[in-house]
Amino acid sequence: MKIDPGAFELVSIDGEMALVIRLGRPSTDPVPSFERVKRTYRYAEPERDTVSPFLAHCTIRVIGARYRVTPFYKAYSDWCAETGEEKLTRRAFRQAMIARGFSTIHSNGSHWRDLAPVGAPQGSLL
Repeated sequence: MKIDPGAFELVSIDGEMALVIRLGRPSTDPVPSFERVKRTYRYAEPERDTVSPFLAHCTIRVIGARYRVTPFYKAYSDWCAETGEEKLTRRAFRQAMIARGFSTIHSNGSHWRDLAPVGAPQGSLL
């Protein structure tokens, strides 16, 4: 499928910059308001990120390590309670972890790969 380069337009919608792609619409059609775009695509304001600070304070990356999913979420929940942050649901937390490039492995239960709690034994360097 070929797309006409003239179909792309950078516009300001209610003070926000947006890339508009006009597929099959003439360039004379008005660009919808940002409120309409938000309603149409269920745009939501980004929530406060509680996952990144948790990962930075409570975990370390260790190639080959595994951190069981349930205790990991409990550690996140406890950290949120201690810091006064609002915790994400299990589903939202999993999605946030996957969005950061983490994955799970299923072997004798579900584990997050390459993560360990701070203070966990690192093993031998040999």
